[in-house]
Amino acid sequence: MRQDPIQIKVIERDEGRSVFKASLPVESVLNPSGRVDEWLSNIEKKYTQTIYECRKILRKPKSRKRIDPEVYWRVGDLILKFMKDLERTPFYLCRKYAFFARDLGLSETSIYKIVRFRKKYSDKRLIDPALPWNLYREGKI
Repeated sequence: MRQDPIQIKVIERDEGRSVFKASLPVESVLNPSGRVDEWLSNIEKKYTQTIYECRKILRKPKSRKRIDPEVYWRVGDLILKFMKDLERTPFYLCRKYAFFARDLGLSETSIYKIVRFRKKYSDKRLIDPALPWNLYREGKI
């Protein structure tokens, strides 16, 4: 299946709320492959839900000074699930880490390391919560 690149844009509403909008290059719109509007709408909804859930996880009160690596495992898991869902469409997310970084307030490098960490540890039970996140982040474990 041919895949077209999409971008996720942030649209500001009058109420001060941000809405995420998926967009395609003009060439893709001129050569539609069927249900483009339906696919883009579903992608927008899934991306919005993914960002909402990631933000909720990242905002949880930190009772300890050390960041629990499971927090980042869960964020990476949500991002990977979104990307896997996106693979079932005729689209791919160009600059995928840039969009997540922008919308989660993290750097692209951080998003990359979070996803790499999640891929390396497919089961969160493999993570030792006694070990600091920075050891996992830097791939030292």
